[in-house]
Order: sequence, then structure tokens, then C-alpha cells
Amino acid sequence: MCVNYTPTRNDILFITVEAKQIGICEKWYILPVISGVLLALTLPPFNISLFVWVGFVPLLIFSRNPTLPMRRVFEGGLVTGILYAVASVYPLSTVRAWWWFDVSGIVSASKVIFLFWILFFIVVCASILFGLFVLAYRKWSRNNLIDAVVFAGLWTIFEYGRAVLFAGFTWGHIGYALFNETYILQLAYFGGVYALGFFAVFVNVFITFILNTGRYAQLFFGRSFRDTLYDASCGICKNRYFYVLIAIIVAVNTYGYGVVHNKKIENKSSITVTVIQTGVETDEITREGAYHVLDLMRKAADDNPDVVILPENVFPFLFIDEETLLPKGYGLKDLGLGEFYDNLLLLSRDHKNISFVLGVHTVTDNREYNSMISLENGKIVDIYNKRFLMPFSEGPLRWIPVGPVGTLETGDKKNFSFGGIEATPLICSEIIFPGLIERGIATPIISIGNDSVFKSPLIAEENHIMARVRAAEHRVYVVRAMKTGISSIINSYGKVVVQSKSTNEEMMTARIEY
Repeated sequence: MCVNYTPTRNDILFITVEAKQIGICEKWYILPVISGVLLALTLPPFNISLFVWVGFVPLLIFSRNPTLPMRRVFEGGLVTGILYAVASVYPLSTVRAWWWFDVSGIVSASKVIFLFWILFFIVVCASILFGLFVLAYRKWSRNNLIDAVVFAGLWTIFEYGRAVLFAGFTWGHIGYALFNETYILQLAYFGGVYALGFFAVFVNVFITFILNTGRYAQLFFGRSFRDTLYDASCGICKNRYFYVLIAIIVAVNTYGYGVVHNKKIENKSSITVTVIQTGVETDEITREGAYHVLDLMRKAADDNPDVVILPENVFPFLFIDEETLLPKGYGLKDLGLGEFYDNLLLLSRDHKNISFVLGVHTVTDNREYNSMISLENGKIVDIYNKRFLMPFSEGPLRWIPVGPVGTLETGDKKNFSFGGIEATPLICSEIIFPGLIERGIATPIISIGNDSVFKSPLIAEENHIMARVRAAEHRVYVVRAMKTGISSIINSYGKVVVQSKSTNEEMMTARIEY
């Protein structure tokens, strides 16, 4: 049976507005752009962690527009992913340590063009993950509570897969945005940055579910403009699932509060650590500057800490032979290496109860390593060789054969000791790679580095954020000594105990537990 229907003026106006609204969404991807901007604002230098809870919501709502074809949904994910990925990897384009680079066999001999294509590939891969994620949400979402778990898990799998593709590189993972949420950060203990990312996406999908369960959700498509913002707010507050989400968030914060403020007395030992930030980049270090660093070491030792920690490759002219434990060229008086090294050993002997941890280059069997040494009572008692060379500053990505690529080799030793204490050593970029730290460790993490190989200060800030997540992930102290910052001592819950305030010469001391 046919029913004659004559639309009213209001209905005609509503349909017209609706059509225009949908057309804008299709053509300009307004909601995906909003998601991309919100997620980008969670990155340094903005670090607005609040946006990580809603950053995916506009994109997910965009995907549920039934008028959009699947291709448009995927493209919307690409838009969000490109905006976020570009903001994330842009600081990496400021690398200035190219001594490893050889363009033999490369189409273009330009380092800039080569780096552009590498970062372009990273951005494309990251944005495709956003596209696939939102496509899966559109296709398989059932608009129920299970969605929050399923799609948070799917995102976690995608991020893990991306890290595997890039040799464990976790730069730009969503979970790092929660570094300053101390109580929620304790979730890292159950899965590192992936656990944090899971929870962030879980909340996003849950919020989208709440919006989709009420008539007020149609505001996003222009189908219910007769509802006011007040009506929408009231509708959300009357939704029982809203309070379920609040309860989950409160429960997670309560757990974190219990972990951080646990008053249980534990039989932990502690030591006093002094960190020296030299404030001088590698290529600016002179012999006079090296002797100034020795003076800084003496000054730090006068306060009698248990250990003094200095940055990576702090004396770049020293190449220690791991067999003789003497610098190459030690006997050549015109180089002055012997005199300087003797002064270094004398300083250590004068403060025999202090361990000096510093970064130098070592050599064994004609292989050169970026290393960390422990100097006690005038002797080198332990050596750690860097296990993962930083792409674009020490070597290429493993799956891009650009060679030859310099002289540095990788080590395989995982532990490091000083003053009779076992520690987990990391040099520079190794803080980015969770896989280099064994689960269940109960030893502090010693991280030395030189973020000045990048022009952008955002690199140092991002690495410091990752260090805070590593601390909460393993519930151990992290001590960082960087040439130009950010140097810091971070407690086992990811909270900063002390931190350098500039890129200049600084010295900081605190007690750490282990």
C-alpha cells in the first residue's frame, strides 16, 4: 500500500542541511582532521595528554556514517594517520650525524632526499595502520561493550607489528602520551607502552559506543540539529554506560595510587648517584674541554657519592683497547693521550670508593664499539658495548642496505656492574627499544647518551618521556646522563626525582633504590 506523504518545510530544511553536512565530511574529512590534530597535540612540545582519551573519537564516528563508502572511511584513517605521523617523525628529520652514510648505488646522492624518502615510508606505514584500524571498526563494530576490548586489542597488535617492522622502534606509540599520568602510568608494568596504548584506545572506543547509543550521537551527522548541546549532555549523563566508563577509569587510578603510595616496608638498598651533564656536543669537545670535564668529576667526587655518571662518548679522542685497557696511541707523547688517561686513572684512585661510569669508544680485534665503562680505583672493571645502533646517526635501518656504513659494531652483553651493583645499561637511542630490557629485572637502568646529534630539542624530550615509561614498566630507577640534556633521575614509578633545566653544563645528585 502506498502512502502519500508531503514533506513539511522543516523536513525539507533538515534534509538539505543533512546532505550538506555529509558532503562536507566526505570532501574535507573534517572529523579525521580533528582526530589527527588532537593526537598530534599529545606529542612534544604540547604534551596535552587529555586529548589522547578522545583523539580517536571523531575518526570513529566518521567511520560510522552509513552514507560513506568503505574507501572514504579508509581515506579518513589515512588523513588522521598522516597528520599524527608527520608530527611524530618530523623531529627525526633534523639528524646531523651522517658520518656513516655512503650513497654508493643509491639513485640520489643527497642525504636530505634519502632521509625524506625513509621518513616518508615511515609516515605511509603508520598512516595505513590508522586506515586499516578504522576500516576494521566500520566493518566489524557491533556497537557494544565488546568493541572497546576488541578494537583496543587490534590497535595494540598494529602498534606491535609496526615496531617489529622497524626493528623494535616504538617512536610515536600512542601510549607514551600518558607519561605524565602517574597513576595510569602504572599499567605499563603489565605490558609497557602497549598496555598504555590499549587502555587509551579502549577509552576512545568506549566513548564512541556511549555516543552511538543515544539520539544525541546524530549531532555529528546533522540528523538531529533540533537537539541542543544541553540535550546531548543530559543524554550522556543519563546513559548508564557513562558511569561504567567512569568506574573503570577510577579503578585504574585507584590501582595506580595504591602502587605509588604503597607504604609497605621493603628491604631495598640505596646509593647516592651524581649525574654530570657536560653541556658540550661531541664535535665541540677540545682537549681543554676534556680537562674541564675531569675538573667536574673531581667536584662531583668531593661530595662523596657512590657513583658518578657521565654521558656517552664523553672523551671522543679516547679509543680504549679492551685487551690492554689502554687508549690506542697511549705511548705517543705528541698526542697527549697517555697524560690525559693517566690523569683520569689518578682521579679514580684518589676516590677509590666511587664508581665512575662514562661513555667511550672501545676497540677489540679491529672492531669498534660505542661503549660504557665502569672505572673504580684506577681500573676498568666492566665494559658494555651498545647493542642497537641508532638509524641515521650510527648506522642504517637493518632492512635498508646502504654500505659501507662506518666502523661501529654491535655488542651482545646485557648487564653491567659498578660498585658491586648490577644494572641494565643503555646507550643513547636504546631507551626507545623495550625489547633490550629483560622483564622481571630488579636493577636500575643506566642510560647515557647524546641527543645533540639531532637539532630538534623534541628528540631529547621524547627520549626522556620514553625513559619514564621504561621506569614504570619495570618498576626500577632510571638514571640518564646526556651531553646537552635532558639528564635526569627517575624513580621506579616514572616520576622525575631531579632533572636538568637547560642544555648547559649541570650537575645533579639523588639517592636511588634497587
